[in-house]
Amino acid sequence: MITIYLDKELDTLIYTVVGDVVYAEIRDVIDTYYKGKLTKYTIGDYSQANPTKHLSGEETQQLGLQVKSLAAKRPNGIDLLVVPGIVQYGVARMYKTYSEMPGNGAQKLRLRIFNKKEDALAFIRQNEQPPKEDK
Repeated sequence: MITIYLDKELDTLIYTVVGDVVYAEIRDVIDTYYKGKLTKYTIGDYSQANPTKHLSGEETQQLGLQVKSLAAKRPNGIDLLVVPGIVQYGVARMYKTYSEMPGNGAQKLRLRIFNKKEDALAFIRQNEQPPKEDK
């Protein structure tokens, strides 16, 4: 199951995967998101996902390529993934690799990977701070 939350203050869409990771659900969430109002940030939170059920290599590749093909719609967008374990981190790195592969003139996805949702939110808050003026 995937729950979706829009944090308007942070201009962030947060989707949380609970239980088994299902390729078709994630694919559909991405597709629906890119057809709607886009945000500067997205957080894919897998901290409540079943750690023994993860995407296959082919499914990971398809999602990376799907997002890469749509990235031009969010030229300033940054995607953040929250993955708690070493296996999930490995799958997230594969996804990042596929999304950054050159080719087809698609824009490179900007992606950061975190172990905790709090760290991902802190990154966004820090990134959105106005630059400090030199005195």
